[in-house]
Amino acid sequence: GLKAFGIAGAGKRVLPAEVANPAGTNLTVYACAAPDGSSVEITLINKTHSPVDPADAQVVIRLNGFGATSAKGLALVSPSPGEATALGARLGGAEIPASGPWRGSWSPLSLDGSGTCAVTVPSASALIVRFRP
Repeated sequence: GLKAFGIAGAGKRVLPAEVANPAGTNLTVYACAAPDGSSVEITLINKTHSPVDPADAQVVIRLNGFGATSAKGLALVSPSPGEATALGARLGGAEIPASGPWRGSWSPLSLDGSGTCAVTVPSASALIVRFRP
């Protein structure tokens, strides 16, 4: 999780954040903007997990005052869906090594005509969404 926060928040300005979460899933949201206005990152953390109450979060992100034209996502997931305690979590499809380079990658996400992005955040996982103008 620390690697994800380093990617999404390092040197950025914190913004107020709200997302549509119609099902009321146990979800935490953070938003940061690059100082030069070149990007906005939204970090979504789905706190539901097995065996208590696993639930995927269906989230709609709309940025007010930022004309997003592209978006990409970086997912932090457990090797066992919904299991928050499993070892071997992956960020951007790659494990984070104790030493050496991390080899994860961003995945393109779709925006509608108004710059709104709909994503699913699986149980016991996190997603960073990076928007660019």
